[in-house]
Amino acid sequence: MGGRITVFWGLLCLVATLSFAQPPVIQVDETMSDRGEFYHVVMAQRDTVEPGVYLTGIGRQQFYQAYAVKMDESGAPTWSRLWGQTLFMYDCLWRNGSGRMVGYTTENSTNDYKVVLFNGAGSLQGQWDFGGNARADRAFSSMYYDSVNMLIVGMVDPGDSSLTDGSLVLVDDQGSVEWSRTYHESAVIRRVQRVDSANLILFGTADSAAGRNKDFWVGHTDSAGTLLSSHRFGASKAEELFDAVRVDSSLTLLLGSTHSFGDSTKTNIFVLATNDSGDSLWSDVLGGPENDAGLCILPVADRDSGFVIGGYWSEPLLGTHNAFLMKYDQNFDSLWTILEYDTVNSSEFRDVAIDTLYRYHAVGIRHTDFPHGYYVRTDVDPRAPLQHNPEPFDLISPEDGAFFTVDTIRFRWESTTDPDPGDHIAYALLFDTDSLFDDPIAIGPLQDTTYLLTTTADIYDRYWLVVAQDQHSNLTYCSEDFRHVRKIHPDSTRAFSLLEPPNGSPIPMPSSLFSWEHAIDPDSLDEQVFYCLFFQVGDSLSLIDTLYENFANVNFTDHPFIHQSDTVTWWVVANSMYPQMQRHSSETWTFVNWNVSVDDGNSLPTEFALEPPYPNPFNAAATLEFSLVQPGDIRLEIFDITGRVVATLAQGGYTVGTHRAHWNAENTATGLYFARLTQGVQVSTRKLLLIK
Repeated sequence: MGGRITVFWGLLCLVATLSFAQPPVIQVDETMSDRGEFYHVVMAQRDTVEPGVYLTGIGRQQFYQAYAVKMDESGAPTWSRLWGQTLFMYDCLWRNGSGRMVGYTTENSTNDYKVVLFNGAGSLQGQWDFGGNARADRAFSSMYYDSVNMLIVGMVDPGDSSLTDGSLVLVDDQGSVEWSRTYHESAVIRRVQRVDSANLILFGTADSAAGRNKDFWVGHTDSAGTLLSSHRFGASKAEELFDAVRVDSSLTLLLGSTHSFGDSTKTNIFVLATNDSGDSLWSDVLGGPENDAGLCILPVADRDSGFVIGGYWSEPLLGTHNAFLMKYDQNFDSLWTILEYDTVNSSEFRDVAIDTLYRYHAVGIRHTDFPHGYYVRTDVDPRAPLQHNPEPFDLISPEDGAFFTVDTIRFRWESTTDPDPGDHIAYALLFDTDSLFDDPIAIGPLQDTTYLLTTTADIYDRYWLVVAQDQHSNLTYCSEDFRHVRKIHPDSTRAFSLLEPPNGSPIPMPSSLFSWEHAIDPDSLDEQVFYCLFFQVGDSLSLIDTLYENFANVNFTDHPFIHQSDTVTWWVVANSMYPQMQRHSSETWTFVNWNVSVDDGNSLPTEFALEPPYPNPFNAAATLEFSLVQPGDIRLEIFDITGRVVATLAQGGYTVGTHRAHWNAENTATGLYFARLTQGVQVSTRKLLLIK
């Protein structure tokens, strides 16, 4: 089963509670081609030197490397870089067009802090190592202390026990350590945040003490890192903190995992709220029967004033990790969930950020055959403090390509809403003669989602769509590009007459030209009419069908029931398609079929000739008569003055005698033309002048 981003209103399996907000739409869902994993997303869109979105983490192409990718606005990588070996990078700071990835390296005898410097063009600018060889040092997070120095937090191995201590290090802009602090109460520090100019707050995990398991740990220090107070939060289970955020003195959110109450080998998502006094305000455990964890948290300053958390939820049957984002209000009521559901390829979100347009950017890892960096970007959160467009909506009826024969057509579409409180929506119904909509006719504003259009035109052929607009002029087009509708009044073709051979006349040869006027269909969009030519002798009927020209050369030699000297009745039926209707020719004529033994007074032609066309000049149609003194293949063509063939009037085998051909030039431009008759090496040419 392949992976897919799924948006759930409320939580699918993690918590059952009422949803109040609409989730943002996923715009970008990108799995990188390089092997690796992302731990941090940098929103540098306001950077004046190299603006953009930068994803950083650990490369897995060979050993472990510093990994950075710059994304463009479309959500595609601009560049991707891998540096060094045995580097584990978990955080990144950005300032003035350059980044500082923070983590640790195992290339020395013990683990050491590592900072990798690069610029927005993807060029490596330097590397810093620091830490004592007598202990293992690992960095997980950082922040700018002031305009020059940076703080790095993580863990150290003091070397005197199997336990680790939390660490805090101040580093100047040259990579030199100004001072460092360790905290025995903490096993690891994951985040550092400035409270004010004189105080810092640290977040991490405390080792077990006095028989207790690991707990969430919060430490308050002065600006020099001296611990002023600390608090532990947890139950009888082993809790591990992965992220935290202080909103103000009254609210701090801690996020991580705790062991499942039903199975101590499994973990659940653990969220706890506290304040600067260290009071436990509330906590919640979320999860299913497999391993789940919350890895990142982001406060959002929108109408919900809530939080977005990310991490992974495990598929119950197979235990596959599935990345998720969940949004809560400050009372920790669930608002929406976005879940990457996949039973084969595991995924996790390790960091989430929000840009200036209130779009979420989440990064982490996705395992296919190998681990790959994973990036998702959403559309604007509908609850962002911005003016929003109305929500997407669909057309209902008529269906695309619908055909009507009545004068009134009902157009219907879905109603839509607007995320902005108090916004009102009106609709406009747009019509155009083509799908470009460069010159549409708009009907509106409409308050209803139904409109009745009445037109008495015989032909109404339009493309249509609907636009929703709120009172701030924000527009949303219907989800379909357009639909096509046609209305045609069911008129039959106009009356038409037979032309030749004349009524009651004999035909002297077995092959004869039959012609009739064009039957014009006012309902047909392209005036495409086809004809059926009927012959009748007694009760026997013969048919030549699907003729698209208004003439036909018919040879009665060896006809099954039309014999020599028979009196034959003939007529034509025109067939129109929009709608399907028929009209008979205005007349039904007769002719006397040829008889080789009867001398009609006309001798056979004595020379090969193309007679002068008549009428000439002409304005619509002309008849050409030609004589053959020997049977054989002929070709009668019309050429313009450039020598281009514009029509072929006759071709194939013909008998000795005089024959007629008919040229319908209704769709031909005014000008001088040439008719050329060819039989073997014999050629005869005539001029025709078409005047309209």
